[in-house]
Amino acid sequence: MHVIGKDRAFLWAHPEYVAKKREEDRFHKMLKKLKEHYPLQYLIRKTGFYGLEFEVNPSVLIPRPETEMLVEKSLEAIKKISEKKLRIADIGTGSGAIIIALAKLLKEQSHYSQMEFFGTDISVEALNTATKNAKNNGVLEKIIFKKGDLAEPLEEKMDIIIANLPYISQTVFEASPTRAELEYEPKQALIATRDGLALIFKLLQQTKKHLSPNGTVLLEIGHDQGERVRQYASKLYPEAKIEIFKDFCNRDRVVRIHIKS
Repeated sequence: MHVIGKDRAFLWAHPEYVAKKREEDRFHKMLKKLKEHYPLQYLIRKTGFYGLEFEVNPSVLIPRPETEMLVEKSLEAIKKISEKKLRIADIGTGSGAIIIALAKLLKEQSHYSQMEFFGTDISVEALNTATKNAKNNGVLEKIIFKKGDLAEPLEEKMDIIIANLPYISQTVFEASPTRAELEYEPKQALIATRDGLALIFKLLQQTKKHLSPNGTVLLEIGHDQGERVRQYASKLYPEAKIEIFKDFCNRDRVVRIHIKS
């Protein structure tokens, strides 16, 4: 359907349709790329996440289904906050999938008009993609995108800071059974030093400056990183409530850190 630019309904209604030569050529070019492990999402320039459609390209990481847990746990935290005025930031926003999903899902909240949403990224190309996705999903007017290093571009203190930062070490990346596909995605969105934890630790340090009293930090992490992140966060915030959530494979997936002032 993508190759011929027609939807499923058209094909059902026109079973006699014969692909044109240029469409056949395009199909074979796409097939060749797929055989080379080029991600299908980049070929068709879109993917689904939390029931929404997002444009993706090689400047942004392809949103994964497992990251939907990060959105779910963020929603839980947001709905527990009694203050009407809320500032929510997605650090390393990439395609904008997380912050856009939240902005859409929270629309029915009575104090939605008082919520402020932010997305930061160091990549101009990623921010351009996120801006386009926000527009396509009808929430561009609600989200402020800023360029810079993690939380540093944020001028106000945030009530909720969310991040799906690179958490794969170079060693894990090289041994990954899906490395052939991962090679096409931006390395800066996948790989980090210190066993994959460098940027997560850096962001946690930055939250000392950019998080409101009684704020909450939510992070997606690697399957065996929960305890190390807990230990690091507890040194920064000894009184914090720290929760580690496991995915359907019973692996560490999300850390939620609620700061008690």
